[in-house]
Amino acid sequence: MQVILDQKEKTTTVKLVGRLLKGKSLRQLQGAVDNLIVLGVKNIVLDLTGLTLIDRRGMSEIFDCYRRATENDIEVSLLVYTSTEEGVTVKLEKLGNVPEECRNDADGILLIG
Repeated sequence: MQVILDQKEKTTTVKLVGRLLKGKSLRQLQGAVDNLIVLGVKNIVLDLTGLTLIDRRGMSEIFDCYRRATENDIEVSLLVYTSTEEGVTVKLEKLGNVPEECRNDADGILLIG
């Protein structure tokens, strides 16, 4: 996976390209977000539009990045594809309260659905 950082005004975009799976790609995302926390950024957009595959560990890491960032007073949003009657569009979603954990996959799907 490739992680591309883009700073514009007060927002840093973390674009993820490729596959976000258990292993090296998770560590890349963790490192990128942790570095932004240390730098004291105030707004992070996790751009997921370049992902071709994500597993449950990848989804879990996205929520963990959200938790770590918000604990440091950083606002986090997701840039995702969404399907509508008109076709596929890109949508910016602000994350709200994310529970510490989901008990099962169904709870996780309800959370993001």
